Amino acid sequence: PETEIMVERILGLSKMFSKPNILEIGSGSGAPAVTVAIDNPESSILSVDISKKALDVARENAEKYSVKNILFSKSDIFSNVKGNFDIIFSNPPYISEEEYRYLDKEIYKEPEMALVAKNNGLYFFEEISLKSKDHLASDGYLIFEIGKNQSKAVRSILSKRFKSINFKKDYNGIDRIVVATNR
Repeated sequence: PETEIMVERILGLSKMFSKPNILEIGSGSGAPAVTVAIDNPESSILSVDISKKALDVARENAEKYSVKNILFSKSDIFSNVKGNFDIIFSNPPYISEEEYRYLDKEIYKEPEMALVAKNNGLYFFEEISLKSKDHLASDGYLIFEIGKNQSKAVRSILSKRFKSINFKKDYNGIDRIVVATNR
């Protein structure tokens, strides 16, 4: 449900651009990018992941829905990304190594690298925020799904680069989606 909230926000913002150029960092199954591509066929989406297996699954899902406006590419964050984007979004790994040890056993079906991040779960927020300056259009948006109790730390990270930072709560009233921009 949290990712659905993020996708709704991306779709709303993408309508502000006639032909939005969108980057997803961390393709996973491809569900967010595929949903955005279907709902906004004028968009051009690049979805990157470090995992070939994840990219294969994402490509299968795009083919299943006959989506043509997504390119999937192997990249470690921005390592193989060129160009500027109106929207950059990510549902990155954000669980700390400490938290991971105490999670419900069901979570272990997912690869650890898709869930856990260094620096108390904040690594990808820092890296993406810092490096987005080379790839985000001046009037663009950076959007993240974040973990419970991370809003204060993520605000601190984003405030070094962005003027406007807004959080959206999930269905449990927890800050879960953050949108940053210099608009």
